[in-house]
Amino acid sequence: MKLLQVALMCGLIGGILGLECWNCLNAAGLGSAACHDPFNTSTTDPAITKTTCTTGYDTCAKIFYGSGNTRAMLRQCYLGAGCPSQNGCASGSYEGETATFCCCNGNLCNGAGSVSVNLLTTAAVCLAALFALY
Repeated sequence: MKLLQVALMCGLIGGILGLECWNCLNAAGLGSAACHDPFNTSTTDPAITKTTCTTGYDTCAKIFYGSGNTRAMLRQCYLGAGCPSQNGCASGSYEGETATFCCCNGNLCNGAGSVSVNLLTTAAVCLAALFALY
């Protein structure tokens, strides 16, 4: 019975906290250049935030458009149904510019290296709860 309680608690952690995504923009002089890759998850730039997604927004997205001096980057919560590739990227071109649209389902997965840290933290919490109950 206690094992069932631990399993339920671990399964609810994501639902209680909600999906969290990086939120930033850099386009046409708006936002911060720190939004582009390589992305620094330790940035203190106030234009780059961690956002808890609202109901219905079940995916993190990273969207890049452009080349050369015409570049835009957007990271935000997104509707999974609108993603061209779930847990992956899709690329194409529009008016001679390259566009890449990436979607993922883990907390802060739209920033480099964040998913493995989050999974490790969740596993550690679950193991600590398991040992506390037995």
